Parts: sequence; C-alpha cells; structure tokens
Amino acid sequence: MVSDRTLLLTGGDVYVQGNTTNVGNPDSNVFNPATNQLTSTGTQMNLPRWYGTLTKTHDDRVFIQGGRSGEAYPEMRDADGSYRALSAIDTSMLHWCYPRNYSAPDGRIFATSWPAARRTR
Repeated sequence: MVSDRTLLLTGGDVYVQGNTTNVGNPDSNVFNPATNQLTSTGTQMNLPRWYGTLTKTHDDRVFIQGGRSGEAYPEMRDADGSYRALSAIDTSMLHWCYPRNYSAPDGRIFATSWPAARRTR
C-alpha cells in the first residue's frame, strides 16, 4: 500500500489479440479497495516488468526489482509518484521472476534471487 491507502500495481503481461505473450509492460496502476476501482497512475516505469517485486520503504517510496523484460536494473517510485531508474545497480545476473526483497529499519533494501544462469522452465 502507498500512503493514500491504495495498492500499487506495476507491470504485467502484454496481450496480443487476447493471448498472453509472457513479455512485461511498463504500466503503473493503483487499486482503491474503498471504491473497488483500478485506475492508471498516468506514469510508467522505466522498464517493462512481468512478475517483478515491489518493496515499500520506510519513507513511502517503492523499490521495484526484476520482472521479465526488467532484469537489467531496479527502479524507485518516489512518494510523488515518479519513477527513477537505478541504472547503476546491475541486476541482470539475477533471475527475473519475483526476486526476494527485504527492507531494513535504516532504509536499505536487501534484494536476492537465484542466479539467472540457473533458471529452468
């Protein structure tokens, strides 16, 4: 959840003629459980992501890592809703599917995943 009690949803699959492509998209939406409404945030992530992981930070930002098509680097959604690429952090060697992230009390994020070279289908 973000500070306004809505749920942030990022990325997802790209559908072509009703069929899944297993390729990420850069969409950013919020779900409001009070109104049961899903709406676009009007901004997109820097990379498309399918099965990425979102981790809320102590200062109401959201760290976004992984997701197919978004393996290269993570990004941060700032409290104002803008997305910032963290391109100095290379995560391409990690598996794209749901990386495991943990938020430390001091604001640091510990992110882990199994190596991409070991992935199997």
